Amino acid sequence: MNSDTFSFLFYAIVAVFSYSSWTTRAMDNLRVAFHWKQLDFNYPSEDERQEAIRRGVFVPENNLPLGLEVYGDRLFVTVPRWKSGVPASLTYIKLTDAMDSPKLNPYPNWEAHDLPESPVNGTAEIVSPFRIRADRCGRLWVLDTGSAGLLDEHKVYSPSQLLIYDLHNDALERRYEIPKDQMKDDSFFANIAVEDHDCQDTYAYLGDLGAPALVVYSLRENKSWQVNHHYFHIDPLAGDMNVSGINFQWTDGVFGLALSAADEDGFSTLYFHPMTSTNEFSVNTRYVRNATLSKDSFDKFKLLGNRGPNAQSSVSFLDQKSGVLFYALVNLNAIACWKTTNPSYTIQSQGRVYMSNVTMVFPNDIKVDANGNLWALSDKLPIFMYSKLNPDEINFRILTAPVAEAIRGTACDSKLVITDDISNRFNGMNSNSINEIQPSSTERNSVGISLILLSMLGLLLLLSSFSLINQISSIKNCVDLNISITQTVDHSGFHNKINWMLEFLPSDLVQLKKTEVQFALYIKIPSGMYVNPDEIDDLSRLTEYSIYIDGKVNVEAPEYTAKPHDVFIFLPEIRVDKLEVMLPVHLRYQQAKIGGGFGKVFLSKPSLLMFTAKNLFETCGKHQVMKAPCNAENIMKCSWSIISYNALFDDIEMLVPLGNVDHFPIVAVTTLVLGCIGCMYILSILSTRRTK
Repeated sequence: MNSDTFSFLFYAIVAVFSYSSWTTRAMDNLRVAFHWKQLDFNYPSEDERQEAIRRGVFVPENNLPLGLEVYGDRLFVTVPRWKSGVPASLTYIKLTDAMDSPKLNPYPNWEAHDLPESPVNGTAEIVSPFRIRADRCGRLWVLDTGSAGLLDEHKVYSPSQLLIYDLHNDALERRYEIPKDQMKDDSFFANIAVEDHDCQDTYAYLGDLGAPALVVYSLRENKSWQVNHHYFHIDPLAGDMNVSGINFQWTDGVFGLALSAADEDGFSTLYFHPMTSTNEFSVNTRYVRNATLSKDSFDKFKLLGNRGPNAQSSVSFLDQKSGVLFYALVNLNAIACWKTTNPSYTIQSQGRVYMSNVTMVFPNDIKVDANGNLWALSDKLPIFMYSKLNPDEINFRILTAPVAEAIRGTACDSKLVITDDISNRFNGMNSNSINEIQPSSTERNSVGISLILLSMLGLLLLLSSFSLINQISSIKNCVDLNISITQTVDHSGFHNKINWMLEFLPSDLVQLKKTEVQFALYIKIPSGMYVNPDEIDDLSRLTEYSIYIDGKVNVEAPEYTAKPHDVFIFLPEIRVDKLEVMLPVHLRYQQAKIGGGFGKVFLSKPSLLMFTAKNLFETCGKHQVMKAPCNAENIMKCSWSIISYNALFDDIEMLVPLGNVDHFPIVAVTTLVLGCIGCMYILSILSTRRTK
């Protein structure tokens, strides 16, 4: 077999798989979890509900769900105040609710949604949010437009604002109004993404579809700044929409916002797109998290590719575990996906998760919860805006499925990556062959049969190659390690001990004993706590594992002046199936505030690192690689693989008592008086002794 024939067979195989991955789409991988003909609310009593309807506070046909989020056993739903008669614009239902159409509960309570008769008489805590985001630190970020009655009597109750709630007690932790100099007359904030790699140093990205621009908010600094770029603007050729026979034109700028997992430097990739566009873009958050740097980073924004004709998209969300980007195709009534590890962003490399002109009319929000479940909300918004919803049919739906099931059978589930170069080369080769042969009409059938036979032969070759790859993998000891880690915390006020237990399967232990593999735990210590270097030196001498602290540690500094630091725990040679590791950590004093109370410190799960100097052992699949000290001596750096493990625990949240500044006058006066009394007593003793 000459090289040309082999090359043709190879590209024929690729083309067959490319075609199948492009055309064989799942389309129906989601199930309906909840649905409503009209929304209803869980009033304290039926009398109060009827009174709200009588007064026009609750007009059922004016309520439309738009954004969703899932945290714990609650599913949050936003109900923007498009029209009057929306009693609560942020609500929730219980996932355990057995009803198909459960009533909505106001969040955090009814009082938070009470609007005054006029904006000049004050405002409600929550006015009209469109989309929300729950972070991994247990906070709910609510992007509130501050205005109501967009489709009837428009009233502005407050500037656009960001509200942050503690989901553990539903208390409002922070309210931040977006500065006027970061908005324009057409500004409208409809979407939010939250980068929560560090619970203390969290960033929120607010999409302004009207300006259009991106506003970046820093939780640590409690300030924001505006980022501008041409890629945030609309494509004027993509503004014509058609949903269920309703034709309309929208000019919405940057809309879809999705964040990847953080890299080794703590930055993510922000995937974004305007709604009035069919292109997808990206930028590393390194270039937008700094207000000064963002102004000089125009060329750091990247064009990924195009979704194809009629593929305008509103929201998007990236599942960080699978690396799959999900997005809503509003014109096609579909949810689509793209695997971010695929170097090609084309129609061929994208998959259709769900598509229906009945149950997915205008998908309007997408989320993936902490348990790996995909959630999507469809609400017929264009019909609500430009026509009228039929109260006798189901209008709103929330659909769900585990991510693995959602992408099954789509291009996002394929192990074979099809690039444009391969597709084009096959197409070119195919067309050249046809031009050279010029078959007659009777010969075309035989040519087609020959191509099918060649494809089948190529499939056999591909299966053989898989067998060969498996043999090569076995030679290189490619192993899917199944490591479990449990965690306990011994609390003792400001001084705590974190205990981890690593458990290895017996089969993995056999493989590990044959090779020289080193493991380490990598922990990012936030500024609210510290690891004492002196204590670590003693611990390293007394245990089999060694610890290295990367960064200077000031054990006396309070939280608001301290800096985070990294800790590496280098594990001993793995010879037993269970290994216990302990790390002492200490909480720092935090700044006192009015009323006192408690501050919070969050510690993320550790990363598990693996290194083998002789390259005799590797785990299957792709892994992130980070440069880190080879050992606690920190003489040289090694390339460690970050490998996955079964985390049988959650991130750590610790409470720190705060000083109450209300007590400052009393404490100051008492201290002064006691100091004076003490001085007088000492002086009297000294004078008595001198007299004697």
